[in-house]
Amino acid sequence: MYEELPDLQSETPDIKLRINRVGLINVRIPLGVIGRPDGYVLQNSVFSVFVDLPAERRGIHASRSYESIYEVISGTVWEHAKLEDITRNIVEKLLEKHEYSGWAEGRFRADLYRPVKSPIRKMESFERMPIRAGAVGWRRGDKIMSRRYVGVTVSGITACPCAQRMIKKIISATSGNVSDDLPVATHMQRTLVSINVRLINDDTLDLISLGDIARTCLSSPTYELLKRADEAYVVLDAAKNAVFVEDAARLIALKIAENFPDLDPGTEIKIVVKSIESIHNHDFAAELDSTIGEIRMRL
Repeated sequence: MYEELPDLQSETPDIKLRINRVGLINVRIPLGVIGRPDGYVLQNSVFSVFVDLPAERRGIHASRSYESIYEVISGTVWEHAKLEDITRNIVEKLLEKHEYSGWAEGRFRADLYRPVKSPIRKMESFERMPIRAGAVGWRRGDKIMSRRYVGVTVSGITACPCAQRMIKKIISATSGNVSDDLPVATHMQRTLVSINVRLINDDTLDLISLGDIARTCLSSPTYELLKRADEAYVVLDAAKNAVFVEDAARLIALKIAENFPDLDPGTEIKIVVKSIESIHNHDFAAELDSTIGEIRMRL
């Protein structure tokens, strides 16, 4: 009986134009801890998958796209799983099931929660770190080629070095010399860092380590729970490490190149540092696009 059901997707469309991408958006799949023994938890796990559609076909078989996600997820050994490899496996499954497509993409995003301790009182709270991974695949003869990418977003504080320098100059002019070690006041803002890395071959990197690099390159990390002594420490720490968003973007690029020496020189990175301004009605952002090889050469 089911063999007799009409297959509208296989019909020839009235307008024969290729569709670049068509698929499922925001497929929510429950996931646990992936590839880590330290109790970190993933929540709000979302997949989106796409394939291209030839001009001669009216539509895709959407159920095959969901099947591709489910079959890969249900067969994954989570203790050793890498998100970028999971999405690559989904892409390969998409091209296997959508035999009429020559291109496919899988995207994943989730919120990773981990315990962190405040700097002085060591009070524990949970830090949220949005993470993402993905892959793009295409047919080359009988083979399926693919590229993977990973990304992470973290928050922290940047303290403005320009205003701080001006304040020191004003204090020196009115009250005498100011020690360079004294953390003079300046305006501070919460700052978001987004890092995307396009991997080559089977290279991999740890998203937690990537996020920690970004946190240490700002004036100070942020925390969900701070007691008074912790608050004072964070403010002083930020004032001691005043940086522009441009400084932070360059330092993050440097630290990535230093901390992941095995990455292929052709690995592409994109760093966006956005400060939510405190004394302006606008915000401020810096973007850095480069390759690991170029960064190493500059060093």
